[in-house]
Amino acid sequence: ERPRVDIKVFDSVAMFLCRTKMQSAALRSVRVLVCRHYSGTGRPVFINPLDLMEEHVSQVYCVSREEVRARLPHGLPKTFATQVEALGRVCWLLRRQSYEIMRDLKKFSPDQAKGYRFLLSGPSGSGKTLCMDQVIHWCAKAGWLVLQIPRVFSWVHSRSELRPSPRLPGCYDQPVEASNWLKNFRAANSEFLGQMHLSEDHSWTKREKSSSGEDLNKIIERGLLKPNLASDVVGVVMREVARSHDRFKLLLAVDEFNGCFGPTSFQVNKNEWVEPEQLTLLQYVTEYTAPGKFPGAVLLALSKTGMRRLHIAGTTPAQLLGVKGLAVASECRSVEIPNFRRDEMDNLLKYFTKDNWFQRARPASANDELWHLTNGNPQEFSKLSSWL
Repeated sequence: ERPRVDIKVFDSVAMFLCRTKMQSAALRSVRVLVCRHYSGTGRPVFINPLDLMEEHVSQVYCVSREEVRARLPHGLPKTFATQVEALGRVCWLLRRQSYEIMRDLKKFSPDQAKGYRFLLSGPSGSGKTLCMDQVIHWCAKAGWLVLQIPRVFSWVHSRSELRPSPRLPGCYDQPVEASNWLKNFRAANSEFLGQMHLSEDHSWTKREKSSSGEDLNKIIERGLLKPNLASDVVGVVMREVARSHDRFKLLLAVDEFNGCFGPTSFQVNKNEWVEPEQLTLLQYVTEYTAPGKFPGAVLLALSKTGMRRLHIAGTTPAQLLGVKGLAVASECRSVEIPNFRRDEMDNLLKYFTKDNWFQRARPASANDELWHLTNGNPQEFSKLSSWL
């Protein structure tokens, strides 16, 4: 029979063992036992993401809800956000693909940025966005400056107005989307902006100019106060972030990246559609995601959810990106995010049971039924388990 231990004392010891930097065979064995204990009970691990180890893979770990709000101001995926609201905390399942990207980023060197390009792909609903959010949160905790484009489809299929670009003939600005992006970028990277300044003079209009050395906070404020300049400000901010690679570690993260190369929902007239390369915001994105253009790590994710005016049967990079997209995403390391393995789903079920997420008693066969009905797809699993 397992001896009873005060759970608060156990948690304190477990947290120390997870965080300590000491390396020895005995200590590693104890760490493994601690991780197995958490895995078997369904209790989440409360740990700094920077201290995650191999033994935490396939387990649920919790992070500060306030930190997630600050680092991901655009919000979490809808289904996951519902769970967070119900349970009152952010608990993530650490998948091997997320852990391996974090582990590789620990070795990041600006001189070898070319080797830190990742392309997330996989079935619809497999958790690519959550994987990206986990990596972004890890980078923020590690002191990285993160340049995030969370939803490309919300730009190409937006209902807000387009305005002819005064700087790029034949192109269109998106004042509302640009203003929202500037607001979120400032919220997520406020500690860096005071250290960044304009590297060269810039003319906004014939009368408005900014001089070299101006605080980047003021540049962003200009874009928020004058939406007609917001798209131009986005381009300037991305340029200055790229030029700060000698002071900060940089991450460029773009979700729904294939949206940069698909059809848009904007029409110039009845018979003429706006092409994605005519949107100035997408021009900035494709410029810095091209090989050798961004002096930091690049994390791209593909998605079918939200696509319009285009039907594609598969989810492979070649099918979703096309020729143009594959050229831009070349030199990326392909990382496939598959559906859950059985042990990953079982650990989530234990966690939900422990936190009283399930309000009804479940028969012993319920786990097997969920597995077969969802085929391990995280999105389908969330939908079905919500009824329990």
